[in-house]
Amino acid sequence: MPADSLIDILDSLFPDNFKFSDEGNYLKDYLHSRSSKPEKGVTIDFTSKGINGKNVTLSQFKNPKNVLLHFWANWCFPCIREIPLIKEISNQYGQKDLQIISVALKSSYGDFIEATEKYQMDWINIYNDADLINKYGNYPVPRICVIDKTGILIYDSHGVTKNEDPQLSKLNQVLKSLVN
Repeated sequence: MPADSLIDILDSLFPDNFKFSDEGNYLKDYLHSRSSKPEKGVTIDFTSKGINGKNVTLSQFKNPKNVLLHFWANWCFPCIREIPLIKEISNQYGQKDLQIISVALKSSYGDFIEATEKYQMDWINIYNDADLINKYGNYPVPRICVIDKTGILIYDSHGVTKNEDPQLSKLNQVLKSLVN
């Protein structure tokens, strides 16, 4: 059933004490994020604040760089297992024409900072930007999107179980063909 239809059902059939509860608010946010997810090949521009305090806008990288959007959480074991592979990608392509932007889901801010330092995530990091996460469909983590220099979404790990590609070999194939 389409997300828009489910939102209508939630609004019309559920009592207010559920709709405005924590669970109801979560469900509404989740359904709204599903209804606004980007279509295949389409990216949605965003502006967010990196942990260094500077604004990060996706379109600022259009033309000069490809972008790897990495959605993760410090409480997610598969995410933590994936970070060394992202670090290798950063070391291999980061100085060329690839910008990595990690977007962390909500957790303890201290634990998030500790993880970025421990795993030497020395690229752009964004913490708990629900608007950005929802713009990209609020899918389970870990998730990686690659956006080419023209702004086209060319790779999305959404729907790929990590057991199918634990070493991110599909991602590496895309990056080899994309990054000079």
